[in-house]
Amino acid sequence: MQQDINLSTLAGGAVDERFKDALTEVLQNILDPNTDAKTKRGLTLSLKITPDEDRQFAKIDFDVKTTLAPAKTITAAVIIDQDGRGKPVAAEILKQIPGQTFIDDAITPSKIIQMK
Repeated sequence: MQQDINLSTLAGGAVDERFKDALTEVLQNILDPNTDAKTKRGLTLSLKITPDEDRQFAKIDFDVKTTLAPAKTITAAVIIDQDGRGKPVAAEILKQIPGQTFIDDAITPSKIIQMK
């Protein structure tokens, strides 16, 4: 009664399917430009085998986990000031030509963030 256990057929192929899904998730994370390219990703396939008292049968629990790179932090620069009533306000500093003085007539009350 010797029959080899094969990961691709174990649990009706579910182990292989979960492994492939996890690998696809890792590869998608690598291709995501919003993540750091140099961060290591991981995939862990865990099998826990619990034999019965007579050691004739065993239950195999399997789990597949991924370790992905987080999304990069997004940074925005803001100017902080006070309005005429003394309440704080902020407006985002938009990109400009290097060395050019920053003058933005386009900052309107609708572009100013009112702080509470």
